Amino acid sequence: LLPILNDWAAGSTSTVAHQWIHVLKVVLIMLIAWGFLLWGQWEFHEHLFPAEGLFGHMLFAILATFVCLGVLVCMAKFSEVSTTRQAQQTYNIITTGISLVAAWSWEHAFDEAFDIVGHEYQVGYKGLVPKLVLSIVVPAALLPIYLSHVRPRVKEFEEEHEERHKALPGGAAEQGAAEQGAVEQTA
Repeated sequence: LLPILNDWAAGSTSTVAHQWIHVLKVVLIMLIAWGFLLWGQWEFHEHLFPAEGLFGHMLFAILATFVCLGVLVCMAKFSEVSTTRQAQQTYNIITTGISLVAAWSWEHAFDEAFDIVGHEYQVGYKGLVPKLVLSIVVPAALLPIYLSHVRPRVKEFEEEHEERHKALPGGAAEQGAAEQGAVEQTA
């Protein structure tokens, strides 16, 4: 369905159509991610491990992480290099959806662990205090690393990708001019 949406977007000159196609792609990817998470909840938490809630959450989080890594590796290894803006946008949306599956599965496992700590050990308002402390400590510890190492590398990769894309025949500069000309003809 995503290639069909990409072809439809490539044939359309309307910016409204491009925006709606983007929304459709995001909704489709998020529905797939939600379906995988819901399947994991049904299978691991309610069917296979109903009495061991945390174990089921952890097992599903590990499985989801490996499945997501496998899908990303397959996408990187077997997909063609995208030269169009729509294809690159689709890859970004798919990567975001895959990342969210892994993140949400681990979030459910951590939430279950903190609920157990709060209920079993009566730690600060049924686990609210440890959650509040972690919600402050973890971002404070990770933000400096992100700002000093991750963000500059991502910007470098994006700049390199733009330069390579502009150097290709039919690159971003030519495509942008063609899209601008098509929009001006319809106006």
